[in-house]
Order: sequence, then structure tokens, then C-alpha cells
Amino acid sequence: MVWEKIAQGTNQNIVIDNSTYIYRAKAESSITGKAFSNSTSGKGTDYWSGGDYYLINLSDGTWQSGTGSVYLTVERIRKSALGWQRIASKMSDTFQIDVSKYIYRIGLSADTGSGFAPFLKGSTPSFGKTTGEWRAADWYIGTAFTDGTWSVNVVNADAFVERMPLNNPPTLTLTSPANNLVLTEGKTYTISGSATDTNNGNVVTIKYKINNGTARAINSGVSDGSTPIAFSKNLTYRNKRLWDGSTDVVGYDLAEGTNHTLYVWAEDDQGGKSPDTTRSFTVIWNRPPVISGTDKNLGTISAPPSQDFSVTDPEGNPFTIEYYLDDQRFNSFPGVSGQTYTVSLTNDQWIRTSLAQHKLKVRAIDNQGAYSDRIFTFTRTDDRINFTLNYANTDVRNFFTTDQRANRILVTLDAVIPSGATLLVEACNNAYDDTPTWEDITAQAQAGRGYIFTNTTSTSGQWGINIRIQILKGSATETVLLNGFGGAFD
Repeated sequence: MVWEKIAQGTNQNIVIDNSTYIYRAKAESSITGKAFSNSTSGKGTDYWSGGDYYLINLSDGTWQSGTGSVYLTVERIRKSALGWQRIASKMSDTFQIDVSKYIYRIGLSADTGSGFAPFLKGSTPSFGKTTGEWRAADWYIGTAFTDGTWSVNVVNADAFVERMPLNNPPTLTLTSPANNLVLTEGKTYTISGSATDTNNGNVVTIKYKINNGTARAINSGVSDGSTPIAFSKNLTYRNKRLWDGSTDVVGYDLAEGTNHTLYVWAEDDQGGKSPDTTRSFTVIWNRPPVISGTDKNLGTISAPPSQDFSVTDPEGNPFTIEYYLDDQRFNSFPGVSGQTYTVSLTNDQWIRTSLAQHKLKVRAIDNQGAYSDRIFTFTRTDDRINFTLNYANTDVRNFFTTDQRANRILVTLDAVIPSGATLLVEACNNAYDDTPTWEDITAQAQAGRGYIFTNTTSTSGQWGINIRIQILKGSATETVLLNGFGGAFD
């Protein structure tokens, strides 16, 4: 706590609050300075004393310096709640002086509490140095004894000496949060540290605010003069705001891409306040969904790729999952947070995929448009082509089902079979059996001739044609192609 200048010059109007503050005044031409009275009679109150520097009580309740042409400075300092403490009660009492911690005053023992003055420490009023307060009137403290104490010396009277503790402002140490944090949904923002007040008995309150928002208390305690008062507050960033439990401590959405400021300080009940300690932070409103795992190169494969994954959204937003093959979307559906999904290619997609490198991509996109991708690259290779009629398809099944045993079949191929590759064409007339009777018709298919079935039995009691074709690449160095087939049966 320091002295606060409230007037300087001549004939300055001043509002006096003697219940809250202690006042002093000095003339700039004076080396020692003096206190002032609040009347021309020289009878003051509290810390004030008589002398030739005084204030005139004006009708509007203010006071004015009444020193004529003397240039006067008036200052005030806030009183301590601990009040005045008497340390000497009569002539020749001794006591210690520590002006770094206390304000002192002297008064006549016969007085009832008025007419106090700060005092001079010296042998006479006309010499000597002040105690850090300013000299006044005829009362002073005698020459220091060798042990560092002082005695009361007052002209023609015993006197008492009192002191009031100076109120030093509290100090604050902020250990958390770190500066320049980035807050995302659900993140905790911890404000913690300690405050210290050297004035024993002061009630210390630690407060904070966000930007220019409402000041809010974190903790309070009574200082013992040395022990730090710890404080901690956990705020949560949620829905674009900071919350203390269910309390919205900001009152509005914190802008994205803008620096926001946390202010933390300590106050005591004597008007002392620490400097503000600040921390900057930014916020992110929305983040893209998170897809489990990492991007992966599946290498060279000869079977359709298949990969498991799950998706979560940091803000809990709804999201959609999309599948892409070489950047062409082939599936899209609403996602469920945490559920395991499998991205894969159907056999039809697979056989239409060239023998080259490809990209299978999973995209998760939330309802705010934020998205993330998981990419699986692979290179397709194959040493064979296998083809069989799909009886699970109703159209295929109906077309190739016969009401009696088929006797002959003709299969023609639209295919490129390079040197070194091997072709195998098979057919059966009992396709509904658990174990159909497959017959090799390769030579007939290559020659474009019909084949007569040798099988005459059906364990299922149903008859139907099925065909399967296999081309093995073998030592062939050129591309093997199967563009299609045709034929007939009876």
C-alpha cells in the first residue's frame, strides 16, 4: 500500500473520508513538511494535527488548502482494519520504529483522541529527520538510544505513541493454466496457484474473469502473514463456452480464431489488490470425426481387401460414413459412434479392378461439414480367373434351371489366352446337388463344339446347368482376358 496523491497546488478542493483514509500534507518549499488540520484553530482528528498548514471547511462538504500562496501537496493512505495500536503511554517510554511496516502518530495523554500528529525523530522540532512520515507541530520523538529504541519527548506534557500496520497488497502466483492453450470440446481449463498477504489477519480473496466478463471468486482465506493461500478451479470448455459445473462463466460463445484472456488476481479486505496475472487461450468450435487406426498400404494382394474401423466424433455430432474406390463413392450411410465397421470390395468390384495400384478410402463427415479420411492403398495382382454362375441370383437360377436332365451343352468364350496360360472349362447338369458332377469340356469350348453330358443322376431331384471357368496365368507374360461367354444347352 502506498500514499495516494489527491491534491497538489494552492486552494485545492478535497473530499475528506476520515473513516477510511489517513491524510498528510506538505509544502513543497519545506524540507521536513507538516501534517494539516481541518480547521483554522489547529485542532485536527485522527492522524491530523495543528500547524500553519491547514484545510478550510467549505459549505459543500469539501476542504480546501488554506495556506495562501504556499504550494501544498495532499496525500492519503487507506486505514488498516487492525486499527491503531498503542506502543508508548507516557513520557520516556521507549519503543521500536519500523516505517516500512507501520504509520505512527503521537498525542497528548490528556486528549480524548483528537489532536494527533505524526512525529519528528530528532532532538528538537527544528532539526532532525522524519520517520518517513512528515513533521508536525511541537511533538517529536527524542534522540535514539544506543539500542535503537526511541523515547517520547513532548514539550510540557506526557504523550502516547500509536502505530497502524501498513496494508501491503497481496501477491499472486499462477501455476496453471499454461499460456496459449487451445481449448477443444470437453477440455478442462484449470486455474490454480497461491496468494500471499504479509498482513496478518487480512481476508484474501482470489478472483478471475474471462475477457471483460464478470469477476468470480475462486477461493478466500485469512492470512497469517506468511503462509500461501492455495486456490484451484476447474473450468470445462463445452458448447463454445466455459463452464464451472452448470454455471456459464462467460455468458456468450467464445469466438473461434481469436485470442481470449484469463485475468486472475487477489484482493484483501483492506483495499489491497495484486496486479492482474493473465493467460491467453483460443478455442476450436468443431473438430472432424476421428477414424480409428492409421492410413495403411496393404501391399500387393490377390483377394478383395477388407479392413475394420470405428468412428467417434469429439463434439458428439451426428456423422455419415462414405466408402470410395479410387475417389469414386460407392456407399454412404449414417454412422454410429464407436461401432465397428468393415470396408471391403464385392467380388464384382474386385474382378472389374485392374491389375494396378488402387485406393480404398473411408470418409467420416459430421453435420457441420468437418470430415476425416482413412486411406488403404493396394496393388491388385492375380494368377488366375475363376468364374461360376451365381445361383443366388434369381434371374440366373431361373434361366439355367431345367425341368429334366440336360443332355448337351455348347460353351463359346470371348477370351484372350496367351501362351503359357492354362484354360479349364467345366459344366454340370445337376447344379442343385450338394456335390454337382463337374465335367471337363475345355477341348469342346476351345473348338466351338457341343459336349454330351455323361452324368445321368441327380441326388437333389432337381436339374440345372452350371458352368465354371478357370484361367491360370502360369508363365504367361501377356494379359489374360475373359470378356464373356455364350452358348446353348438342351
